[in-house]
Amino acid sequence: MFHLYYAGRPLEGLGHEMQTNINSMIQLNQSQAKLLSLPYLLIVKTLTDAITEDNELSLVDIRKLADETGNITLRAQSIMAMLELNVFFQKWEEAAFLLTEAGDLGSVLMGFFAMTRFTYLEGLISSKAAQAASTWMNKRKWKKKALKAAKLIEKWVKLGNGNVLHSLHLLQAECAALTGKHKATEVSFKAAIKVASRNGFLHDLALSHEMASAYYLGKDDDYWKDYHMGRCIESYSEYGATAKVKQLNK
Repeated sequence: MFHLYYAGRPLEGLGHEMQTNINSMIQLNQSQAKLLSLPYLLIVKTLTDAITEDNELSLVDIRKLADETGNITLRAQSIMAMLELNVFFQKWEEAAFLLTEAGDLGSVLMGFFAMTRFTYLEGLISSKAAQAASTWMNKRKWKKKALKAAKLIEKWVKLGNGNVLHSLHLLQAECAALTGKHKATEVSFKAAIKVASRNGFLHDLALSHEMASAYYLGKDDDYWKDYHMGRCIESYSEYGATAKVKQLNK
């Protein structure tokens, strides 16, 4: 289930495939596995504007259940899904609050495939929080977290994990923007877009274009702002993220 989602495959058909897997888990009485997989199905349903069943648990319900039962792995997966959606819909303030409230998720996810994704999200959220920080201390705190995430991903890339190379480039772009290194920012955005496109990470390709568009908006560069926003909408449309495309078109 994790691999199905993280691979960046188009969402069309992915929700059905995930639901089929969950149904199989139910038949095999694997209730724990079902709960751990459900947050990723809910991400897909939210992005595609799919109708959820009346009796289906929400991410908030799953988080509450995890807290009540002391299931730290389920708690981590539900928070991960919430962070994903906050990043998808650019709700950076909510994401930063949730990241702070969540505590050390990294230690819970250590050894899981989801660890790489969490580090990526943590870095992006931290870089945006640093950019929005109103005090020097807060800016320093968030910048430190962003740089730490980027260094960890860089370590994985050097060890041979090519699947996170585009994540590294996007984080490097955001970190460079923090320090006003505009040339390095632009080079890293281009690299993130190129690698995500080449390796088929469609959701991260769209996100890279969206964050590049926001960067050029801050520079009052309408040409590149509009160019990247156009490619962003195209990528999200190809991905099948109907709800996200609606948000962008508004």
